[in-house]
Amino acid sequence: MPHPVLRRGCTDYRQGCSFAMSIDPKRVGGSVVVQASFELASTTLDRMVGSGGAAFLVVAKCAKTCYRSSAAFDGREAVLKLDSGELADTLKLTPYVVSREPMPWFESDEHDEEVRGVSGGEIPAGSILAVGASHSVVLDEIKSVSAAIKMVSNDDVAEGSYALDIDGDFVVIAMHSETHQAVSAIRDGEPDLLYPSLYQSAIEYAIREMGEYPDSKWARSLRRALQESGVADDDDLDKKAHIHAQAVLKAPLGRLVSWSGRGQLG
Repeated sequence: MPHPVLRRGCTDYRQGCSFAMSIDPKRVGGSVVVQASFELASTTLDRMVGSGGAAFLVVAKCAKTCYRSSAAFDGREAVLKLDSGELADTLKLTPYVVSREPMPWFESDEHDEEVRGVSGGEIPAGSILAVGASHSVVLDEIKSVSAAIKMVSNDDVAEGSYALDIDGDFVVIAMHSETHQAVSAIRDGEPDLLYPSLYQSAIEYAIREMGEYPDSKWARSLRRALQESGVADDDDLDKKAHIHAQAVLKAPLGRLVSWSGRGQLG
């Protein structure tokens, strides 16, 4: 950073200054609710937050599902409510203090002597002023439908096609290595595109077949998702699989329309 930042392992601030976050994560219905407390030992930054010039920010990431979200808070106590349908395996939470608006370069007695007297001009809005240690929250078992889907590379599958395998813990989508590479790039960049295509087809198939795999992890996850969507076990799962798949995937066509509405499609 061009300006002093309070963070562990950095000497921009003198000893005694620190920033950290403590958390208490819980599952509540279909959500992961995290109670967070910010622990800021810096008079300079504390005043900035108190005046509204800066705020606490928490960034939540899930590598498994490519989920990313952030929320800003003015107080030291905060509550984050995240949709468990977008999360799987491990949730990473990182706290920050960020500037809410452009601010002049500031100098503090809390800064280390080596950075005093060095001016870098105006500090833009959204600049990071402090970074705390990240917390990793391990999520129990598979809870989300999208996380129950696993894409793998298999060159026995023709390019541009895919095969489904539901004999294990996951609904496995196998595809040629070149196709897999291209689809992985889409998943990392615009995952919503996969919902009305690969995911919809895979979940439809899984719904029709889940009666044969009552004890598999993906079937338990799918059954729970169906129940949360108001679908009963005897609600004609075979004939209405395409309808129920749209319910548990939360309107995949709507995801595509929303994506195209951002000007990505000609």
